[in-house]
Amino acid sequence: MSRRQVWYSASGLLLFLLACYFPLFLHLDSLSLRLWDEARRGVNAWTMVQEGHWLVPHFLDTPDNWGTKPPLLIWLQAFFLKVLDAPELAIRLPSALAGLATALLLAWAGRRIFAHSFTGYFSALVLLTSTVYFDAHGAVAGDYDALLTLWLTGHLVAFLLFVQERQYRWLYISGICMLLAGWTKGIAAFFFLPGLLLFLLTDPALRPILKDKRLYLTAVAAGIGIISYYLIRESLFPGYLQLVWDNEMGGRYFEAREGHGWGWGYYFRQIHKYQLFFPWQYFLPLGFWLLIRTEATRRCGKFLLISTLLFLLVISAAATKLRWYILPLIPVLSMVVGVALDRLLTGLLRGLKHPRGIARLGIIGFFLLAVFAFPYISVVNKVYHARHSGPERERMLYRDFFRQLPPDTSFVTLLPAYNGHFTFYQQYFNEKGYNISATYLELPDPQVQAGADTVTIFPDGALVAYCEKKAADFLKSQYQTESMYSWESCRLLQIKTKN
Repeated sequence: MSRRQVWYSASGLLLFLLACYFPLFLHLDSLSLRLWDEARRGVNAWTMVQEGHWLVPHFLDTPDNWGTKPPLLIWLQAFFLKVLDAPELAIRLPSALAGLATALLLAWAGRRIFAHSFTGYFSALVLLTSTVYFDAHGAVAGDYDALLTLWLTGHLVAFLLFVQERQYRWLYISGICMLLAGWTKGIAAFFFLPGLLLFLLTDPALRPILKDKRLYLTAVAAGIGIISYYLIRESLFPGYLQLVWDNEMGGRYFEAREGHGWGWGYYFRQIHKYQLFFPWQYFLPLGFWLLIRTEATRRCGKFLLISTLLFLLVISAAATKLRWYILPLIPVLSMVVGVALDRLLTGLLRGLKHPRGIARLGIIGFFLLAVFAFPYISVVNKVYHARHSGPERERMLYRDFFRQLPPDTSFVTLLPAYNGHFTFYQQYFNEKGYNISATYLELPDPQVQAGADTVTIFPDGALVAYCEKKAADFLKSQYQTESMYSWESCRLLQIKTKN
């Protein structure tokens, strides 16, 4: 490449990395941990750091029977907890880095597969401007799905390169990515396999691959690597495999859990009605059509189309449906949209007689602003202004309340029910010198949290904290109290006498 081309490439990469920063890392540590999965992963990682349960994630003092996934994500979170004194950043950084790696992978894959650098950058920018990718289980959350999405995207890209180039290194990389996906979220690692099998079956030129023993050896090796963790954990904690079946496979797939049973069109409704992939869903028909109509990209188009349809079939057939189950599909759809946008820009430049120099850069810049400015600003605003909201907001105020209390304060927190958000920050602030204990109005399910205590009687002079209305109503009905400190719905009270 000429010096000018090198400069253009380096400048484009720097601008791209800057564009990645704002949606992925801006205010990553500002919001306290979310109530359910994110906070629970945080407690798993914190307990791992403090007590060293590296193979069997624990929730406080007992093996976590509610979270049965392999611990790759929790290992990464525990590592960052050890090196960073910023708990929210430590819990979310693996997902944000996975988001950056996925965007870079799309940028590289677009150039490698389609020989168009714009296709890769456009694909990555579509991913970074997809609202669903930044939801509560996405790239700015301390949960499994962004990391899973990275491994499955690598799995698909490497397999496609193996099909195109017939170099076995890509097959082996695809297998390694599937192994890492399995160590991240178990059975979800296999959700693209039906599509890969159907793709090979429907292309006569590719059917010989199905007779290649290295294909099966790679798949078996990845499968053994995944299953080995489950067997090791079963040996350390008998009954674990039954929990996995109940939570991940037979139970969750065939029965709607926790009220998350919806119809077959659930994921289509989520994308269209709630504009979670807006405006990119409108480019999908054009992208698939452009891929399949062109001889050079037809096989790739069929690969992406079949992978999309079979993945949707697998997750739509499950009785339990959750919005974030669609996240591994978003990079695939982003590649399709990236192709459409690349062809539109190419057509624009061709219509303008292939301008060069400053004129070409100006046209490309205008195209980028016209296409990406609104969705990019929308996603950045979503990340920048992230707030806890809804009826469960009061259950996620404990971090900000505890920050305002003196470190030597000793008090008991009254909780209506299980609260993973509180439990994480109880451990964190006690490590910093606080003395925070907890008692519950309603004893949590032992499978969710073992060893909790229910409220009995608070002695006169006791300091009691709460943030939730049920706790406030109970204290008001049972005790005369004096307010020591208040903030929003949270109070630190001193018990005077029982009513």
